[in-house]
Amino acid sequence: MKYLAMNNKRHSIQLLNAIPSPLSGIPFHNSIIGVKRYVYKGKEVNDTTPLHIAIHQITSSFKTGKNGVFRYTTPHGHDCWEIGIFFPLTRNFVVQIRANKKLYVIRSHKAVVIPKGIIHQIEAVRGEGLLFCILGTSNYVNSLLSKAKSQKSKKCC
Repeated sequence: MKYLAMNNKRHSIQLLNAIPSPLSGIPFHNSIIGVKRYVYKGKEVNDTTPLHIAIHQITSSFKTGKNGVFRYTTPHGHDCWEIGIFFPLTRNFVVQIRANKKLYVIRSHKAVVIPKGIIHQIEAVRGEGLLFCILGTSNYVNSLLSKAKSQKSKKCC
């Protein structure tokens, strides 16, 4: 492994592998046609860096939904922050977020920062695009708030 000298310390650079992972394999999510999920894994991220990195790819086989209707996620929260980055691949790509009982509809390149403890849902509504999900923890299941602990029995990440 190659090393880089930074601040007089040795740090390694690591490439992470995108591992296909079913959406239904994580609590509060159900699989739906047209959504592919990938989790980025590597020894450094899993063992020493407090990050959970996943991408939801919304493909052409995704059936259009309705604003305000959530079909494949249920409300949940984390004991850490979450960043969602929305990257449209078609002009009609729409994402919706429900947080603190308010609905947000996203129709362009945007990012959202969800503070720890905020109960939320994030879903694609229509079009094709990428949803990047980054959490400030290396263990998604352990980050779920105590109200959600009963759902943690699913194999995850």
